[in-house]
Amino acid sequence: MEKGWPAFFRGVVLPRLPVGALEGEFSREMGRPTKELESLIGALVLQQVFDLTDDETANSYAFRVDWHYALDMAGEGDGEKYVSERTLRGYRERLVETGLAETLFEGVTDALLKGFGVETGHQRLDSTLIRSNMRRLTRVELCRRVLGRLLRQLQREAPEAWGRIPEEIRERYGEGERGCFGLKPSQARQALLGCGEALWTVLTLLSGEDGVQEWECFRQAKQVLGDQFTVRGTEGRAEIEVKGKGEMTTDSLQNPTDGEARYDGHKGAGYYGQVLETYSPKAGDPEQVDGPAQPNLVTHVAVTPANVVDETAVGPALEETQRRGISPETLVADGAYGSDEVVEGVQAQGVTLVAPARGPKPRKGLEGFEMNDTTGEMLRCPQGETPIQVILHQKRPVAIFSHVSCNGCPRKESCPAVRRKRGRFVRYTAKEIRLARRRQAMETEAFQEKYRWRAGIEGTISQYKNQMGGGRIRYRGLAKVTFAVKLKFLGLNVFRSVAAWLEMIKKRGGECPFFKLLKEFFGLLFRWMQKCLFTSLEPVFPLDFLPGHQL
Repeated sequence: MEKGWPAFFRGVVLPRLPVGALEGEFSREMGRPTKELESLIGALVLQQVFDLTDDETANSYAFRVDWHYALDMAGEGDGEKYVSERTLRGYRERLVETGLAETLFEGVTDALLKGFGVETGHQRLDSTLIRSNMRRLTRVELCRRVLGRLLRQLQREAPEAWGRIPEEIRERYGEGERGCFGLKPSQARQALLGCGEALWTVLTLLSGEDGVQEWECFRQAKQVLGDQFTVRGTEGRAEIEVKGKGEMTTDSLQNPTDGEARYDGHKGAGYYGQVLETYSPKAGDPEQVDGPAQPNLVTHVAVTPANVVDETAVGPALEETQRRGISPETLVADGAYGSDEVVEGVQAQGVTLVAPARGPKPRKGLEGFEMNDTTGEMLRCPQGETPIQVILHQKRPVAIFSHVSCNGCPRKESCPAVRRKRGRFVRYTAKEIRLARRRQAMETEAFQEKYRWRAGIEGTISQYKNQMGGGRIRYRGLAKVTFAVKLKFLGLNVFRSVAAWLEMIKKRGGECPFFKLLKEFFGLLFRWMQKCLFTSLEPVFPLDFLPGHQL
């Protein structure tokens, strides 16, 4: 355990747990004494790292020796090593409400960056879909569930309003999802239309109930009606039409149990996790092999609903890293982040964004024209000819070149200039020229050499989903999903740091020479016995159990 994650967690993570932030949640005079906060918060961190249920976490807290070592638990009584599932849920709620996962992630990550001397000048950014613990519903199931929740709450808390609902709607939708399974494709649209008519009827009858309109289930029912249907007509008489898939927005409700999850047409429903990670362009340099180990660490994690586009994540990521003093100088990302607006905004902050150009393909030959970036005035063409006149319209400036200089031009066939009576006109915008230059730069070896490092973050996301179990979170809601995601990426940073730490020990001769000779002796003895006595058998046990073995 002294050469694995328990010792690293005990020495690096445990002292940085935000225990003091929770002290104000408890009273020193009233109530039963709380559990030891340091070990309990550490157990909640380990729960996300190892992707455990509350029951599995309680068992690990009580019986796993490596957890006891990592959490510095010295006592052997039930008071020190027993925790109930209810206690875990209560403390987790407090951590979510106070946002301490962000504090813990930043504190430990910054300490690891400083301790290993990780260079943050080069970083890469990507996103991944994260699913919460919600069921994926069809449109009919969604409408039935939302309407059923509203009717059941009406029956419990507003009996008078419940009595005004038509009996047919109460019997059909008041008991949940009865009748929504086994629908044929030809019946689904008619069933969906019936749900829409029932939703409109119920919401119209409840329009005068002030208290009811404050319920979350009422707001969700109103949102589903607007998401899934088009209502035409007056309040007394309306025509309900089912929206086509092309008419629906990505901001539509996906499941009433997780009202903050949204839909992305490319990957599905849930949340997006934006991940920023360091990398070293010197990793493949032979001269750096004997240098200190520098793990690639995740420096920033943000969780947003799935309908939020990727390019909006660049600004907040840079602001956070600048606040912590770990801002990158070169940021590598895929084409989803490569719009002209993002590149210009990042460049104003002193950061170079390496990403494929995003946007409409500009006209061929426009990249060679020189322009004043401040005024937007075109200075000269690729052949060095200056325009005879530049008209700076607000939307689309025009540069006019003379017929005399253009008629004998060798690039006339590929030139975007259009022949007119006054001369050859080139209509352009500053954005078009910038995009044309970026697309030309994408074909160079220099760009390919920088951009090839982006692929490494795919391995990080794969490790997060497969090793940390982060593809589907056990909770619902943006706050709880963010809490779990940040702690899982914190665990990923810890595991990578442990691997780098062991590599450093190995390079510095951390293995005892006596144990090394002993292992070699037993290895020779085993091979000799196998050759003399068991030539037809394969080895049935490894030699990894010997002292001094590096995990």
